Amino acid sequence: MSSRALYVWIGVALAGLIVLAAIVGDDDPEPAAVTTTVTVTTPPPSPPPPPPSEPVEPTETIADAQKAIVANEYAEALDIAKRIDIEDTVRQRIANQLGRRASAAVKRGDRRAASSLLRQAGDYPGTQATTQAQASLRAAQGRASARRTAARAAAERARQARAAAEQTAAEPSASNCDPNYSGCVPPYPPDVNCADVSGPVQVLGSDPHGLDRDGDGIGCE
Repeated sequence: MSSRALYVWIGVALAGLIVLAAIVGDDDPEPAAVTTTVTVTTPPPSPPPPPPSEPVEPTETIADAQKAIVANEYAEALDIAKRIDIEDTVRQRIANQLGRRASAAVKRGDRRAASSLLRQAGDYPGTQATTQAQASLRAAQGRASARRTAARAAAERARQARAAAEQTAAEPSASNCDPNYSGCVPPYPPDVNCADVSGPVQVLGSDPHGLDRDGDGIGCE
């Protein structure tokens, strides 16, 4: 046999062995792999934080505070002042208004209102307006006190004058008294009795009225 034919048979034999091995291998398959499915739950992403808020600028102004002062709404004016950080300025303006109002009250003669306004002003810083109002009030109170003192003195003088006039009117004048008696006995005539005079009386001369009946010089005993 030639060498070429030998190689052919060897190749056929090897191919047969390969086929046989493949058949034998299929009869004993390896166990199939078990696949396990794991479900992973992912939480939803957190929302992004909100952007930082811009500071809110106050909308009130010092003009709003001034309007409240003019309307005598002092608490509201101070609230506005605190929000816009001008409290010292507003407190001074309130004191000025109270001082001006007190001065006006003094001028119109209302010292009680002026005193009340200045007591309110004591809760605020002292200003030139409040100082002037206090000085005006003290001066007005001094004038009022002097007027009261003068009025009391005038009333006392008038009372004394009335009392003197009444006393003079009650005392009879010498022309209405008979000089024959020490007491004031009306002149004769007409004739008077002891009931008509305030006795006893002393008889100084004659006894025209006959008051000294026992002649001892004393009548209407």
